Amino acid sequence: MKRLFSLLVIALGLSTAPAQIYFDDVEVWMNYSRTRIELENLQNFSTNTTGRLRVVLYVTEEEWDETHHREPVAYFPISRLAPEQLRHRIRKTVRTHRPDDWGWYWLTLTVQERISDESGKSRWVIRDYLELDRRFYFAPRPRDIFWPF
Repeated sequence: MKRLFSLLVIALGLSTAPAQIYFDDVEVWMNYSRTRIELENLQNFSTNTTGRLRVVLYVTEEEWDETHHREPVAYFPISRLAPEQLRHRIRKTVRTHRPDDWGWYWLTLTVQERISDESGKSRWVIRDYLELDRRFYFAPRPRDIFWPF
């Protein structure tokens, strides 16, 4: 029985390749408490079904870089994508989480997939990202939102 289980685990491990997930034509609207995210197209170019997916909007003090500190401010789950599946018009309004410090931040939208490594630990991996061409001002309170202007 152990041998059969081991062979099954090895076969599943060999058959899983990283998903190739891409999105395009993104719109993001933010206010103090809500964020509206719209993805026009989200596609899995892989021949495997994806793991669990989520969209995460990050803020960074500097332009996007894997080494810089980033904070998630909005996120929502997406259902798995079958091989070669294309989904149109994903639209969601979610709660905006405030960053720890107030000020101007760069916005980057990511699509992430939950994967399991060889040791059985699960983690989220960024499959695609898009740096938005604008910055957003986060104030400590709604009444302070117009302060620097």
